[in-house]
Amino acid sequence: MPYDTSLVPARLLTLTTDTAAALGPEWSVTGLLSTAILVHPFGLRLQLRLHSDGLHISALTDMSSTPGNPAEITATVPITEATGQKAAELIHTQVLPRLGQRDARAALRLMSLPLRSARIPAVARAQQDSVNLLTYTSDDGAVVISVRISVPYDGTVALLLDQLSVSWAIRCARAALPEPSAAHVHAHATAASFGPEVHAVLDALPALRATPSLAGPRYTILRTPDEQVTLRHDANAADLAAPMTLFLPTAPIATAYAVLRAYTA
Repeated sequence: MPYDTSLVPARLLTLTTDTAAALGPEWSVTGLLSTAILVHPFGLRLQLRLHSDGLHISALTDMSSTPGNPAEITATVPITEATGQKAAELIHTQVLPRLGQRDARAALRLMSLPLRSARIPAVARAQQDSVNLLTYTSDDGAVVISVRISVPYDGTVALLLDQLSVSWAIRCARAALPEPSAAHVHAHATAASFGPEVHAVLDALPALRATPSLAGPRYTILRTPDEQVTLRHDANAADLAAPMTLFLPTAPIATAYAVLRAYTA
């Protein structure tokens, strides 16, 4: 039976079309009988169905331990909240990150989705023990985005974002931090005299602790106690409007994906 949307209920088709628009320009809509299907060129296929309790979204993944019996990822938007934006956010937070957990190739595809939607060019490079996704500046060829995925894949990635403005760095780091109510506020190094940009970050992200860098007074390091989220401020940055660098050494795939979405927002 050919794929088309002729038998997809009108409301579901509208919801799916709105969801595709919210997900990004590469997503398209097709259907099979009364089921709407979101399709991405990477081969991602998400099924959407309307039920009495809400909009059901599902996808198949071969992460199942039973050969030939793929596991199903499901998520539901309550019927009273079923909009394209709500469905897209649920896909971003509950469906796509789980599809990226399968292996290094799936993780690489997931990490590239926000960059592709924002039309940011990136290059994939394979090494013996990792796969790397890199974006370079057009002027001096410096790396501004680096995603390192270890092989064999362990479900985490190392993520570096360079040349960030203070507000940009705050937005990206916030996506990697726990909710404010769950974060612990830590005292800062009292002997240090931090500049206004560092204080702006500390005010916005109280879970971070600031210390002078061992490399000298040019740098200030802001990080969580477990060092899983680190920001570096460069007082002598080539571009004084973009003095921040964000580094996540072992971020869960869902966290790294959320940070890249914040970067391209």
